[in-house]
Amino acid sequence: MIVGSMESNQDLEIKILSIVESRDGVHLRELLTAIRVGFSRLRQVLEALEEKGEIVIKKHGGYTFVAITDNGRKRLLEARGEVEEA
Repeated sequence: MIVGSMESNQDLEIKILSIVESRDGVHLRELLTAIRVGFSRLRQVLEALEEKGEIVIKKHGGYTFVAITDNGRKRLLEARGEVEEA
């Protein structure tokens, strides 16, 4: 059984955003190792994050990289309870 396979997609999204932010972008293979879920599940969650505008998926020379956007940083701050209300 793969560790993390029982986590909700929302929990995985926050974990992914945190890892991508802390490393200022990450190669897909590194993310797979860090998250420890199946490739298809990771791909599904990444596509959802990209649709929400929280990450950008870039492909270059056969490699796939993931970078966080300002929307992703905002969501991560909200999840951590660090956003100040106006």
